[in-house]
Amino acid sequence: MNKKYLVAFLSIILFAWGAFAADKANWGDDVYIDADGVIYAGSGISMGAETKTSWGSIVSPMTDQDGYTTTTDAGSKLKLHDDGDLTLGGAVATDVVIIFDSDSNDYYAGVNDSENEFQIGYGSAIGTTEQISIQSSGVIMIGENDDVDSGFVFQAGAQDVYMGIDYTGGEEEDLFCIGLGATIGTTPELSIGKSSGMVYVNAITSPGSADLDIGEAGVTDVTVTTDGGAIILDGTITLPNGEVITGDTGTDDTIRVQSNDLDTIFEIYTPYDTTGDATLKLSSDLGDAAGEQWTITSTGATTDLVFGCDDTTPGTPITKFTIADSGIVTSTNYIESKKTDTSTNAVVDVMKLTHDGGTAAAGVGTGLVFQVDDTGGIEEQASIDVSLSTVTSGQEDADFIINLNQAGTMREVLKIDSDLGDAGTNVLEYTGWTTEANGVVDLVELTLDTTGDTSTDGFGAGISILLEDETDAAEQQASIDFVLTDAGSTAEDCDIVFSQNIAGTIEERVRFDADDDTILLTGTTPKMTIGDGGDEDAILTFDGQTNDFYVGFDTTDDLLNIGVGSAPGTTVALEVNASANVIVPIGMTTPYQIHATADTLTINEGSKLHVFDNATEYALTLPAVSTAAGIHYHIVVGINPSGTSFTVITNASENKITGVATVAGESVAASDEDTVTFTLDAAIIGDYIDLYSDGVLWYVSGHANAATGIVFTGT
Repeated sequence: MNKKYLVAFLSIILFAWGAFAADKANWGDDVYIDADGVIYAGSGISMGAETKTSWGSIVSPMTDQDGYTTTTDAGSKLKLHDDGDLTLGGAVATDVVIIFDSDSNDYYAGVNDSENEFQIGYGSAIGTTEQISIQSSGVIMIGENDDVDSGFVFQAGAQDVYMGIDYTGGEEEDLFCIGLGATIGTTPELSIGKSSGMVYVNAITSPGSADLDIGEAGVTDVTVTTDGGAIILDGTITLPNGEVITGDTGTDDTIRVQSNDLDTIFEIYTPYDTTGDATLKLSSDLGDAAGEQWTITSTGATTDLVFGCDDTTPGTPITKFTIADSGIVTSTNYIESKKTDTSTNAVVDVMKLTHDGGTAAAGVGTGLVFQVDDTGGIEEQASIDVSLSTVTSGQEDADFIINLNQAGTMREVLKIDSDLGDAGTNVLEYTGWTTEANGVVDLVELTLDTTGDTSTDGFGAGISILLEDETDAAEQQASIDFVLTDAGSTAEDCDIVFSQNIAGTIEERVRFDADDDTILLTGTTPKMTIGDGGDEDAILTFDGQTNDFYVGFDTTDDLLNIGVGSAPGTTVALEVNASANVIVPIGMTTPYQIHATADTLTINEGSKLHVFDNATEYALTLPAVSTAAGIHYHIVVGINPSGTSFTVITNASENKITGVATVAGESVAASDEDTVTFTLDAAIIGDYIDLYSDGVLWYVSGHANAATGIVFTGT
């Protein structure tokens, strides 16, 4: 310390002490105290009206208060004139101290020889309750190494300010504080922690432009901790390279990070090399409830980007989906692509798959792959591909292809070809793959399930064909329907129905009827054509258990053949030539029916041989003539009548029999008759008649050997 300051300080102490109480104390050339504590007066001390030249002639209150006179101005002043020096101690190893002894508290100021420092403290012995010390190094120390508060208080009328160490309070123990108030630790404004080294600031305000420099060039890490509080920045943060962080974007609730060039990069960084994760946490509301926190993490171990949500336990994120460094996206749930808009009459794209790059050549495309975990791991099981067969701009043709894993191999099973049915190309190509060598394999299966589970007769499914007509509208032109006709049974019957557009109306044309084992042709004039007019046989074969029969056209001799077998021209039973003549190449067998009692003939029994075979009289009744057009009956006597005659009568006694019979060599006419009689005792075996109907009359002819063998009568 400067000697002038020390002398002034000691002079103040001597004033307070009041060692000399003279009215005026004028010191001579010098006054000093040697190592033994002796004060020397030098050339003399003028005290009041006397000049004292030796210590023995001075009355001092320190040793003898008797005869001491207080100065008249009550100043108790001690003055060193002519810049005199006051020296305490004699350069020996001992304490040099001034004790201020009051009636309540004592204080000291002096040199503590054992610690080699100048001390000011509380008490009557130097070194006890040290408050201020000056080190030999020039360092001034406040307080002592004790667990108590220490510092300075600057008193003012309106606001006191302190500076010191808060031993027990604050953010941590032994805080160096600058704050408001007369008690250290209350209302701290700036604090420095002992153990952490943290600087705690209540507020930093600059009336004008000011720089806040944190750290130094050699320090790379700077930490600002709020202990749960907030850092409020009113303005813009500019980083060393000119990057800007600002909240003044013109949009509420927005923070902008801006670089100093064309590219802006916002980085969340971890210094750990292999296992450190960098996470961005997004918390809604208070973030204290499940589902309020989302995290985006770049993982150090797997180098993936992981999205998580704490939807089960607050603060514990669960992975929702992951983007691997290979570009693969993995989700723990299904991915839904949803677009919400106000469209009411338009198709809206909700997802687009784009393949960009490569060389534009036939076969280039994009696809969607379906992978499933089988016993061998996660493997491709199906795919949907779109492949270009023509890549010329404005003339592109794209094929839609579905592939399936069959027997461990990915195979194309369905292809929609965009070549518009050009020669050699099918618009819809379905390929089935099977190991079956001799069985039928279903290639397409159509299923229709009624949600009410109450199907009835008529319920079914179908395939409709729609074609664009000249009205530029696609309309149904044909269909194949599968219709239940016995839906309520456990042994259902299903008809297959083919319908087509006829004069603008869809009409049924062919039905495969399951109930009657029938193929039904419908329409106004249903017909079936076999053959296409070429020089080739056309045949319809009936496959019997023992023998096959056919009706077919034999191009060898240009005949319609009916025969036995399945090849036209072989085992022919009946031929029809181009002149409509019927030829029986082998022979004809006439069917017959034996009548032993009265009977009514039906139209289905025409062209048969009907035989009376019982001697007792009975009648054969003809069907109504109006229902028998084209019918022919050949009726013959198979046994001589006995007791009564045989008769043939018309239905309801219709007088419709007309014709001529030869009886015993004579012609016997019939005109509008209703009965033909083979007379008892005249008719014999072999007599006969033939009856033909045109729907109006029965035309009769016949032969009897004896007179009255045949008789015509009417009513």
